[in-house]
This record gives sequence, structure tokens and C-alpha cells, in this order.
Amino acid sequence: MASIETRTGPRGTSYKVVWYDDAGRKKSKTWHNQTQADAWRRLIESVRGDEARAIQHLARQASQAPTVEKVATHRLGLLRGTDFSRQTYESYMRNHIGPALGDWPVDTVGEDDCRRFVIALERKKLSPKYITNICGWLVSIFRHAEERGWRQGVPMKPGMLPEVTRSDADEADMFLTLAEAEAIIARMPERHRDPAGLMLATGLRPSEMRALTVGDAYLDVQQPVVRVTKAIKQNREKGSYVGPPKSKRAVRSLGIPPSVVAMLRPHVAGRRSDEYLFPDGHGSWLPESTFYQAFTAGVGRARAEGLLAKNPSPYSLRHTHASLMLDAGMDLWKLSRHMGHGSQQVTENVYAHLMPDAHYQAAAFAQKALES
Repeated sequence: MASIETRTGPRGTSYKVVWYDDAGRKKSKTWHNQTQADAWRRLIESVRGDEARAIQHLARQASQAPTVEKVATHRLGLLRGTDFSRQTYESYMRNHIGPALGDWPVDTVGEDDCRRFVIALERKKLSPKYITNICGWLVSIFRHAEERGWRQGVPMKPGMLPEVTRSDADEADMFLTLAEAEAIIARMPERHRDPAGLMLATGLRPSEMRALTVGDAYLDVQQPVVRVTKAIKQNREKGSYVGPPKSKRAVRSLGIPPSVVAMLRPHVAGRRSDEYLFPDGHGSWLPESTFYQAFTAGVGRARAEGLLAKNPSPYSLRHTHASLMLDAGMDLWKLSRHMGHGSQQVTENVYAHLMPDAHYQAAAFAQKALES
């Protein structure tokens, strides 16, 4: 509890607010107005003696800057992104950022506040990757405010975030040998084997495979290809829909070998170009959950037969294709274009460790340079 000591002197009456902080240290602050002293006493009690928080509270009251919530709304209004991305950011605001910082003027959020915010997210047992995603959106809000003169600097620093690491087990599940992938596909329900086989042969994303139509398969040209121009997108409110691929570079043509051409012919024969290449029972696109369950069934059977010790997801077919391409000699730049990554850096981050020859070549170049 805080108390007020009234003192009268030659310069008039003053009001000294006395309190103790969490460490038991005696603190005080003098006011020349009893109303201000009473307000400070109530405030310092509400923050349990934390003077820094009390001062920050006063700064928030005096600030003319928009709140974090209002800046986020302004940022969302100018955002070029998918409905799913927009709804994801809205969920970050609704569930995490809003309750903690939403009503704060954006120019009053400091580094310590950001540290406390990250710690609070960790105490919720959220994954490091999810925390990093939430804080990435918060950083974009601060930068948006800085660009418009509503605050100076970005208080959220990279060092505040938990380290996002991929365990050896996670990485092992990402990549399969060709024999492991073929064992899984052979044990999937029959109608799902060809979609999985096409993913393994081309590196298609599951969402891209599910959106393919008959007209996307060019089987009777000099170099047969599958053309990627769309993907099944997610909307948290309206459900799935057909939209553009993940990035501009994801629009691409993927060469297919003769064995895959032969596999696809029954899927295109006598069908309209706008029909889905791998439809569900009603002629619509193949549901994500249906293909996932089929793949999981194949994994379970392969594991039961002792042919697989890993626990991969359908996306592992894409990663496995990339590893096979690198093993066959494709360089990272070509692989990046082939996989439809937004940049070569993405490719390097995921697959560079699969190129041990690059280290040997670097060592050989270094030796040659030293010898000269």
C-alpha cells in the first residue's frame, strides 16, 4: 500500500507519495497537487510498486499515436495477401497481440514490453515457430507505424525470440529413400497411388496436385509436362477454394518421364480439360484430409511390414523428389525454379545440406588457391 505525506513549507504545500517496490525498497515521489498525488498513489498501487510501469501508463494516457490494434487494422487494409494469410494475422491479433498490447498507443511499446510478451507466449507452451510467426506480424505492425511517423524504431529484436530448430528426427521424416517412398505408395488405397506417384516424380505441392485439371497435363508434346497454374487455397471462414499458387515462381511447367506419361493417360482419356485430374467421388477436387488419410494408411502398412521406420507426411514426397534431383546432379538454382520456391534462399535453407559434394569442391578450390 502507498501512503501520502503532506508537507507545508515556505513554497507551499507538497504531497509526498511513499511506497515499496517488489524488492522491498522504499520509494517516493512528490507532487504539488493533492489530486495528482492521489492519482499517483492509486496508479502505483495498481502496478504493485513498479514505477517504470506506472510511468509507462501515464505515457500511454498522454500519447496521441494510434493504438497497436488500430495500426494493425490499417496494415491489414493495405495488405496484399491471401484470405488465409489475412485471417491468420487476425487470429494473432484476436488471441495473442490484442489482449496483451492492443489498446496501447503504438509509440509506447518498448523493448521490455516485447520481452514480456514473448515470455508470456512461451508460458502458454506455444511452439517456437508459432511464437516467431506471431512476433513477425507484430514487427510488421511496428514498421508500418514507423513508416507513417507514429513511432520511432522497432522494439521487437531477433534475440528476444526462441530459437526455431528442426530436430534430427523431424528432418529424417522429411526425406525418404526412393525405396521407402515407393513402399508407401504401393500400400496406399489404389485410387490414391497415382496422385502420390505424380508428386514423387515432379515435386508438386499437395495443394498443387489436388488443383490439377485434365488440361494441365500435356502428354502429346515433344517434352510432356504438367503445367502448374493454380492450387487449393485455405479460407478460415469459407473453406477451401481454387486460387493462384504460393508465389509467382510457383507458376511453372514440370517435365514428366515416359513412365509418368503412361500412368496419366487413363486419367485424361475421354475427359474434358476442365475436369479435375484426380477428383473425389463427386467430381470436385480431392479433399486434403482424404489424401492425407490415404498416405497415412500407406505409411502405417509399410511400418507394420518393417519397410519403414520413419513417420513422414504427404509433403515428404515433395522433399524426397528434391533430394533425388540433387542426387542426380541438378544444381540449386535449377532446383529452386523446378520446385517453384519464391527465392533460391528458400531452397538453400531446406536442401543445401543434401549437397556434400559442394563442401568437397570448396575444399579442393581452397587447396588449389593456397598452393598457388
